[in-house]
Amino acid sequence: MSHVVIAGGTGLIGEELTAQLTRLGYSVVCLTRSTEAPKGARAELWDGANFGTWQLVVDGAAAVINLAGSPISVKWTPETRNRVLQSRVASTQILGRAIAEAKNPPPVWINGSAVGYYGDRGDELLTETSEPGKRRDFLVDTCVAWEASMDRVEVGDVRKVKLRTGIVLSDDGGALPPLTNLTRWFLGGHQGPGSQYVSWIHIKDMARLIFYCMENPISGPVNAVGPHPCTNRFLMATLRGVIGRPWAPPVPAFALQLASLFGAPDPSLLLYSQRVEPRVLLESGFQFEFDDLRDALMGLV
Repeated sequence: MSHVVIAGGTGLIGEELTAQLTRLGYSVVCLTRSTEAPKGARAELWDGANFGTWQLVVDGAAAVINLAGSPISVKWTPETRNRVLQSRVASTQILGRAIAEAKNPPPVWINGSAVGYYGDRGDELLTETSEPGKRRDFLVDTCVAWEASMDRVEVGDVRKVKLRTGIVLSDDGGALPPLTNLTRWFLGGHQGPGSQYVSWIHIKDMARLIFYCMENPISGPVNAVGPHPCTNRFLMATLRGVIGRPWAPPVPAFALQLASLFGAPDPSLLLYSQRVEPRVLLESGFQFEFDDLRDALMGLV
């Protein structure tokens, strides 16, 4: 039985991906800092920065998928910024080294990135060939360094894929549950101006597209988002409609800034506008199962 190695497999995407891969007949090895692993996967200890014995499972794998990274939805202090950056760069570098030194390297290496690569771009339509956002922006700089750490590793004929992930909609975690809870309590107004674009994807489509990238000759950056980005105003209005709540007043940007001073995540996570198109996936023939926002939310909330 072919096996797939997933670093960071205990997270939201990793658990859904593991479930889909095991249904398809793959065995999954999860590189984890604990002994826990998603249902159906085998845990292999690693620290994301150093060799141990975990690199042995890379040899002969059908794919190596790196989803590792410290959570970004936290208060940004110098310490947490460094942890967010280093957890992504270090895990990419050490996995790349393991792949390069494997006797039987995997045919494909899929590594995480994010639409934060593009920065705050208003209503500009962004594709995989778009330039990164302005530097000296934490999200942009992190994603650029993340992708560069993959580029620097020479792995021969191993195909490299960089997943620029948007907002993943799931009822098990991520951005949707807190937004749903606020909406249920009649606090589901849009955030900031509401005109900022949100590039979203259903969790099942997220896992499906990773498997699609495993099985098809795709390389380079891939926008891991659905085909229909929407404004924050539209997202919240649709969520209110699905839950059955009336209009609610918006949350002004200054309130988000104030909340961040007391430990809330940085407001840029809600206020940046990224209208991202998954052009590589669409042109290669990938079919999204959840391309309508209302239908996606109906199935989740």
